[in-house]
This record gives sequence, structure tokens and C-alpha cells, in this order.
Amino acid sequence: MKRAVYVCLALAVALAASPAFAGTVYVPILADNGLDGTDYVTRIWLTNEGNGPQTVETLFLPNLTDGTKDRESGKKVEKTTVRAGDTVVIEVKKGAGLLEITTGGDDPGALAISAELRNSKQSGAKETHSVVPVMRSANVGAAGDTLTLQGLRRTEGGVYTNLVLVNLGHDGAQCSVKALKASGQQLASTALLSLVPLSQVQYSDALRLLGELQVKDVHAQVQCDQPFFAYLGLYENKGGEVLLIEPSATGDSGLARPGDDAPSVPGALVFSKSGTFHNPTPGNPTAVFNIPVPKNHTYSKVVVDVEIYNGGWSSKRDGFHNLLWLHRGACCWPKWPDNVFGLIEARGPGLNRVAVKTNVNLGAHDQLNFFRVVPLLEGNTYQLHYEYDGGGRAIRFVISQGGQVVGQGSNSATANSVQTDGSGFFMIYFGHEPSEFDEPTYGWKYQNLRVEFFP
Repeated sequence: MKRAVYVCLALAVALAASPAFAGTVYVPILADNGLDGTDYVTRIWLTNEGNGPQTVETLFLPNLTDGTKDRESGKKVEKTTVRAGDTVVIEVKKGAGLLEITTGGDDPGALAISAELRNSKQSGAKETHSVVPVMRSANVGAAGDTLTLQGLRRTEGGVYTNLVLVNLGHDGAQCSVKALKASGQQLASTALLSLVPLSQVQYSDALRLLGELQVKDVHAQVQCDQPFFAYLGLYENKGGEVLLIEPSATGDSGLARPGDDAPSVPGALVFSKSGTFHNPTPGNPTAVFNIPVPKNHTYSKVVVDVEIYNGGWSSKRDGFHNLLWLHRGACCWPKWPDNVFGLIEARGPGLNRVAVKTNVNLGAHDQLNFFRVVPLLEGNTYQLHYEYDGGGRAIRFVISQGGQVVGQGSNSATANSVQTDGSGFFMIYFGHEPSEFDEPTYGWKYQNLRVEFFP
């Protein structure tokens, strides 16, 4: 993981030299003039749950414009101060675009942000409301990801669907959109679309563009080569009502049913993956999971258990092979300094060792390293048990095979607790991408993961 270390350290240095603003989200804004005499207003709530004031900067980026070029004069940026415990409501009626919201201070997670679209008929008809997505690092698609949008439909009665794509990258994006019926039949050919940097584009009545005048239960698969977001606007033509639909959830969840993988003690939090959850290949070398945890919460320790099948060492046998990486914060922009609760890597024949790294409470450039001689043989499955015990001020790992310990090591913990941050996630990462220092684990298998946070 050396390459990641260097990248994250470089990011930390860049952040140290930049202003204190630490958190940016984007809220989509629909056109203020709707159908059939409707009036659309986007309302945004900013609630400061911290102990001190928060300075918030907002910048409106019109649709189809390069959002990276709208900052030269700074005159378009508006600043709002939200005092501790207060809520500020912003109403936006500036046409279609994105509202960039940047939170100042060291604790951007203390600012709660929600948004809605209010649809009021000028004729006095009933007012309607729709939840508006807030785009942030935890819910946007990374380059190469696929976001699925479900529920596209078009009826003779006047219901139609707009498809909206957002390029959150600072370079132009190439995106593909594939629409499929409930039967799996694809509608038309896959659309290839270009978006300018940091921009939103709306494709009105998307199903009509694909030649469908009456269809329901269509889903779209969207993929881009920059960080991106996608959502639907479901419109009722006669009344002007609109419902915004975010990307679909998946069945990949850490929640447990009663009787399933219960916590060891009351109040503990468990995240688990049964069976083989990652089999690295050149096209899919790593697996990353964001574990939902309470924001700014204190646990006494975190314990990871996972089975690892050694599918063979790479040709550069002294290169690092990742067993697991446990990190405070969400993928995919981890901040290396002060957030690594455990990076465990192995080296093959000639060294036969397992190394552990952590840097919690050690500042920007320091880390604690220790290793033990542990021969991990090709073709064997091993059980890895790792603990970061803040309350006991100890770090421990044990590697077993068939109930017999083949290697273990311990050191003093660098923190006296396991503290979550404002992101509401811990990241756990398996495998390596090829790099100058890190070696991929093609042919290996990662199985039966269990992560538990103890109160």
C-alpha cells in the first residue's frame, strides 16, 4: 500500500496549505418555471449540530456549463453563517443547475443538509413536495462504477421521465446509458454521452428519445469515467407534479436479522460477509466496503476476522500483498494520516513475514510499524484475527490454520479508543492494484469476513 500512502500524504500536505473549508456537497436545482402554471422552488435546510458556528459557501452552477471556471472573481460565491444549534433555510430559484455547498471549519460532519423540491400551482392547487438528493462522497459513483435507476415510465396519460446526469469530476466525462425493460430487453442502443467538467445535464422525456411512447418498469444502467451521479425526474404533465428518484440501493448490507450474526455483546456493531466475497482478478483486483457506523462515536475496540486463501505469490515475491486495510472514513478519498487502524500486508518466500501498520494519533507523517515472521504457504487457507483494542491499549494479530496458530504479534495501541468521524463510515479494503511497491493478489480468495465494533 506504499503508493496509497504517498498519494494520501501528498493530499494531506495540499490540504494543509489550502483554506480551512473541508466538506463540499452538491444539490441539484430544477428550473423554476414548471409545466401547466407550476412554480418549482428548491429549499435546502442547513442545521448546525456542532458546538461552534459554521461558515457555509454556496455557488450556483447553471446546467451545461463548466463548473470549474466559475470561481475566478469570487463574486458569485455567497457566504452564510450557521450558529451552533441553528437551522438556516435557503430557497433557490435560479433556473436549472447545481448548488455547490462548501462547509467551513474542522468538522463539516456537524452540518446536517437536506433538500426538497416544492411544486406549487399558481392556480391555487394543492402544493406537493419531493425529496432532492444531496450528492456527497458517500453516495456518488466513482469512475467506472455503475449506478442503476429504476422506475422509468411513460404513459398516454401524460407521465414521462427525465434522466439527469451529473459529472462531479473536474475534467470532461464520457458516460454510457443503457435502458432495459423488465424482461431484460434493451431499448435501442447504448447511448454514449459527453459532459463538460462539474456539470449537470437533463435529458427530457428520455423514453421518447429512445422511441418508446408507452412503457413502464424500465431501468437504466449509467456508467462514467469521472466521479458522477444520476437521478430521475418523474413528471405528471397535466398537474406539473414531479418526483425525484435517486440511484437504487443494493442488497449489500451489514444489517442482520434476529438470529443472524448477532453482536457478541449488547451495543456492539457487526458487519459481515459470508462465503467468498472477493476473488481478485486483473479486472477486479480490490474489494472495498464502507461500513456504516454512528458519526463521531466512541468504541473501545474493533475486531476483524477473515479467512484468506493464498493463491500464489507474485513474481516479485518481496512485494507487499495486502491482507486487509481498516481505515476511518469512507472510500474513495481516504485520508491516510491519523486514520489507519490497521494495514496488514504479507511478503512471500525469502522474507516470510506479516507486517502491521497504524497511525492513529501519530500526526501527519508518522506511523507505527511492526512485523513477525509468518510463513504463508501457497494453496493454503488461513484465518486472520486482528484487534485494535483502544481500551486495552493493544494491537494484536493471530494467524491460524485449522485451529493451529502459525503466527502472531502484538504492540501498544496508539489511541485509547476507536473514534468514528463525521463521515459515518469505516472503510475495509482487500487486495492490491499493481504498483511499484504493492503486488496484486490474483488467485487469492477472501472469505467469511466479520468486523465488530465493541462499546
